[in-house]
Amino acid sequence: MTRRIFRFTCISAFIVLGVLLALFVWEFYSYFTAIHYDDLDDQTRIIAYGVEQNGISFIEGMNTPDINILWLDSNGGVICDTYGDDIDKSEREAFVKAQREGFGEGSKLLPNLTEKNVYSACRLSDGSVILVSERQYTFFAPVMGFVQRVFIFAVIAVPLLFHIARRVSKRIVRPINGIDLDDPKNSHTYEELSPLLDRIEAQQTELKRREIEFRAATDNMREGLVLLNAEGRILTINKAAERILGLDDKDIGSVSLAKSESFSGAIETARSGSISETVMSTGSEDYEVIVSPLMSDGTPVGAVLFMLEMTEREKAEMMRREFTANVSHELKTPLQSISGYAELIMKDMVKPEDIPVFAGRIYSESHRVAALVEDVMKLAKLDEGVIDTQRTEIDLYGVAKSQVQTALQSITNGVRIELAGEPATVNASPSLVGAIMHNLLENAVKYNRENGSVTVNVKDGEKYAELTVSDTGIGIPPEHLGRVFERFYRVDKSRSKQLGGTGLGLAIVKHAASLSNAEVSIDSVPDKGTNVTVRFGKQSAADK
Repeated sequence: MTRRIFRFTCISAFIVLGVLLALFVWEFYSYFTAIHYDDLDDQTRIIAYGVEQNGISFIEGMNTPDINILWLDSNGGVICDTYGDDIDKSEREAFVKAQREGFGEGSKLLPNLTEKNVYSACRLSDGSVILVSERQYTFFAPVMGFVQRVFIFAVIAVPLLFHIARRVSKRIVRPINGIDLDDPKNSHTYEELSPLLDRIEAQQTELKRREIEFRAATDNMREGLVLLNAEGRILTINKAAERILGLDDKDIGSVSLAKSESFSGAIETARSGSISETVMSTGSEDYEVIVSPLMSDGTPVGAVLFMLEMTEREKAEMMRREFTANVSHELKTPLQSISGYAELIMKDMVKPEDIPVFAGRIYSESHRVAALVEDVMKLAKLDEGVIDTQRTEIDLYGVAKSQVQTALQSITNGVRIELAGEPATVNASPSLVGAIMHNLLENAVKYNRENGSVTVNVKDGEKYAELTVSDTGIGIPPEHLGRVFERFYRVDKSRSKQLGGTGLGLAIVKHAASLSNAEVSIDSVPDKGTNVTVRFGKQSAADK
């Protein structure tokens, strides 16, 4: 604002200064031109009187280097001419006017534009006319003469003008900048701003009232509410969201949820203008997070996060919906492939030599469907408690040895499996422990490198027995470790499809471990390998 006032003041001052200078020069020129005409008229009358009294001798006896005296008879003929020039149009007009009115004037601009001839004519008693002419500067001459003086004046005036304009602009803006927006009505400023300050104060009062109402409403909600700006930074957060996310008021404006693994995908979807839903776990609680975009003129300018605590029924319903959708999706692709290949063979659109290739693809896809159905049935039995979960004392090392021998029979990529450790007795279901080992070994072999290795280690402890399956495979990136136990979650979908993975193996391991009083942990380094550890608690059947 200061810059605009400064610029406006300077432009206004230059315009006023230029107009005043032009008016001054014009008035100055007009004033001296009028004096010059009066002097020329007086000279003409004096010369006319002298000629009346003394005749042509009066003119011939005069020394007039600056003026031209012309004596014309009543018909316009030249009686006497001190310069001997021809009579031009302007002189003829002055002559005619003098004959008609007794006195006449005229002027003629010279080619150099800076001078002009001015004429004054007086009629004598015999009808003849005395015409006197003299050169005079035009308006352009004094203007050109003023240029040098104006330049000198500008060298002095312009810096002074800038200095005054700067001080004036700062002085004008100072009371405005000094307005206390927290208490605008009591600010000392221009009286003309009073209506504006009253309106600002009224709006602030209304905003504070609405903010108090908003905080009172949101802070008493059980659900978490967070408003984010376009960068994902927190603008407003209620008490419930602070508790859920472990934040406080100091984090407003500084913490960006867009960088959080739990919210980054949902916030990115909201930035594109769509609503998204996700599930977030915090300790023992699960929350359904709904992220909606904040729109302004059809453009997303932020997002609203709404966090709802999920009941067991809601969790089960959401898992059921997701499970159904995933199973449908996983079955659709191989079944479409089987249908397509079979239709081509049925319509004789395949060369005889290519039939074995198509049959092999049908077999591969049908095997994939069978494996998926088998895993789905295992999970369904685990969910419903149909699978045999009766516990008995079993040797963890012995079960591992049996599973390793079975796995060695189906290896096709040259992976070596080694068994290490010691006998360890646990109280668990043989079928559940067998399912855990089978799926861990299958993943370790399937996602390993060519001619890689897998190590199965059993360790017996006082309170726990540990089963660790380590491989030298492709590993899992850190950002995926928290989700690998979700049903149908795959780190690399294209690789899993190529290897025939269903995305249910680790989900079965997690579920079976939970039913076996065991904990599962995973540690992985990309391109180096993965370690999965299952820790079985040593509880007797009587304690259970």
